[in-house]
Formats: sequence, C-alpha cells, structure tokens
Amino acid sequence: MPRRRVVNEHLKKRGGVYWLRKRVPSDVVTEFGFSWVEESLGTRDVVAARVKRDQRLRELEENWSALRRQGNVETLQGLAERHEWEKRYAPNDGWLVSDQLWEELDLAAERWGKQNGHFTGSLNPNELSRVRAKFVRETKEGKALDRRMAASQGELTFAAAGERWLKHSGLSLRTQREYRRYIGMADEAFTSVERVEPKSAREWVQEHAKGYSRKSIENLQNALSGLWRHLGKNPKVWRDFRVDAGVIRVDRQIWTREEMHTLFKEAAELPTKTLSRRLQLAMIIALYTGARAREVAGLELLQTDGLILIPKEAAKGQKRARMLPYIAPMRPLLEEWVAKRWNGNTLTNRFSGFKKQLGFTSRGKVFHSFRHTLLSQLHEAGVQEATAALIAGHKHQGITYGVYGDKVQAEALLPHLEELPWLDLYGRYL
Repeated sequence: MPRRRVVNEHLKKRGGVYWLRKRVPSDVVTEFGFSWVEESLGTRDVVAARVKRDQRLRELEENWSALRRQGNVETLQGLAERHEWEKRYAPNDGWLVSDQLWEELDLAAERWGKQNGHFTGSLNPNELSRVRAKFVRETKEGKALDRRMAASQGELTFAAAGERWLKHSGLSLRTQREYRRYIGMADEAFTSVERVEPKSAREWVQEHAKGYSRKSIENLQNALSGLWRHLGKNPKVWRDFRVDAGVIRVDRQIWTREEMHTLFKEAAELPTKTLSRRLQLAMIIALYTGARAREVAGLELLQTDGLILIPKEAAKGQKRARMLPYIAPMRPLLEEWVAKRWNGNTLTNRFSGFKKQLGFTSRGKVFHSFRHTLLSQLHEAGVQEATAALIAGHKHQGITYGVYGDKVQAEALLPHLEELPWLDLYGRYL
C-alpha cells in the first residue's frame, strides 16, 4: 500500500480521469499566481497518467526554478534565450498561449462574477468584459492571469524593466533600494509598461500622494521618470501635472540639554543591559558625529589614523565616503559599538520605542534630532557654516574642494569636536 501511494503521488481521479494536483512552493506562489496546480491529464489509464504527470512536474520545476532566478515575471521572449521551458512562450507560439490564457481568464472571471453576484444582467460579451476588468483589478488570480498573458505577448513588466535599468544606472545602493520599492508599487498596479496611459499614470500618482510627503512623491516620480527615459519613453507621463502631498513634512527639533540628561539617565537604568548600553553608545556617537541612524550603524574605524569612515552606501545620497576624526575619549566607545552594533532599522525602532516610553511623543524629536542638536551647538560655538557642514555631512556651496574632503581636511576638524561638551555633560552615565 505505501508503494502505491508513492507511485501515484500527486494523482487524483475524478470521474474516471486522472488529474495532477501539486502544491506550489511558497517562495514562488506570488510570481506563479496560484497556490495549487490542478490539471486534467486527459487519460483514464494510470500508467499513461504517471508518464504525463512526471513530464508536467519536470516542466513546473523548471518554471519555478526560473522564477526564483528571475524574480517577478519578465518578458518570456527574453527568458526564452536562457531557459528551455520558456521557448513554448516565444513569439512563434505567443498567439496560441495568449488564446489559452484569454480563455482561462474568461472562465475564471465568469466563475468569480457568479460567485460574488457581479453580473447585473444576462451573460453577454459586454457584461463579461466588465466583470473581467473588475476581476483583474480586484483579485490576485485575475492580476496573475493578466500578467501572464501580457508576458506571452512580449510585454515588459515594471519589475523586469526596473531591474535592467537599476543594474546599470550607477545609482547608489540606497537609492536603488528606494527606487526598487517605488517601481515595485507600479508593478503591482500596472500589468506592463506598454499598458500605461498618461491619464492612468497621473491618477495613480495623485492617489498615492495622499499617503506620502512631498519628498517621497518626488522620489517616486524620479524613479518612474528615470525608468521611462531608460525605455525611450516620455518621462513627463509621471511628472507633468500637479500633485498635492497628503502628508505634511515634519521639521526635526533639537534635544534640549535637560531632555538629553533624561535620555542618558533613563537609558543607563534600563533593566536590559544590552539595550541600555547600545542606546547610550548610539546617542553619544550621534552627538559627536551628526550621523544619521544608518550612518551610525554602518560606520567603520580607521584606528591608525584616528578617523571614522562612513561608507558611501551608508551616507545619504553621496557618491563618496565621509571621514571624520574622533576625540581620544571616544575611541573605546566607538570600538565597543563597532564590535556589537545594531543595524539602522533596529536602532531607529529601539530608540523610537525608548523615547516614547519617556513621554517624548513628538514626531519632531527622533534619533535624527541628535544631528540637529550638534549643528545647533556648533552654531552657538561660532563654528563657520562650511565647517559645520563638513562635520555633519551636509553639502555646502562654500566647500569647493570636494564633498567631504580627504584625510588631512578631516583631521582639521578635530579641534572643533574637542570643544563639544557632550562627554562632560553625559559621560557619567556611560
């Protein structure tokens, strides 16, 4: 009996005919579009069914393997050059595959429409067309079928086009990650780049603007406009219209000295020693460097030179690394942080939870506020604006010798850092 179950695995008999039933691996369910594969093998003979099953399972495994390598659905015409299984979707057979998918889409839409009461009249072509559009717009199954049909016709998805562009764009890794997120949002909304019309693009951007700040909307438009230029299309499709952001930008405030006393004191008294120590280290490093959370998380020590290096991957929007000297008492604290640090997201989240527990609920007072606190202190100390910009990592028109300067220029900043009062004020808590 056990032998029979293994031999007939994934086979089900319905009305005397054998069917293939196979669960889709969880890591490719989204791209494939279905959780289960259920297909008639068209035979009543168990031996013939096993042969057809094995052949189909090989095809499916190759399909899923290609999806794992390629990610979201790409043009099957391009994939056909590298994977044998896609050859059946190549242009010569595209019309046949499209017809099959179109029929499958109609059947699925009709079934869905009847189950959910979306037919308002008799089943005629106009009614079916309306329900089909609703099915594609509102269901994962409909979107997956529509996307597969577009791919069989050689249409390019946002995900595929975006990956090809970003790979050779020369943008920083951080910008690529941000743009990939926006392109992924468009990929969810539009079946392919060929099906985007100016009106639908404008309406989509305006709808998303309700939940984003002006800066985020500008980045979204930059990402999609850049992709459109790469494709030889008119980038104004994504930006030649008015967009009103729905989220007002929050200005960051500085931490007062009394508030910072509270932060360091309460952090030192936390019952969890690991949380306590890392919060203290991150705060004091931010006060001396003006580094953002991801910069604090990504910094490196050049101990022989007495310098902090913030790689360009961690620095916001910069093509060069940032160098900054550190005062001697900070060295053991920096070494301790580097040896056992948090990543940027963890640091932001842990600090956010910590400050809210202390009653600092203002959206203007966050970890980034340490950066503004440093700049305020430098201003009060009479440090020139261009020098303060170098310390905090801001661009400044008065800096003509580069974005952040070299080792010698970085070392010249040390006297200004030695004048900062932070260790004198809060060192007893560390």
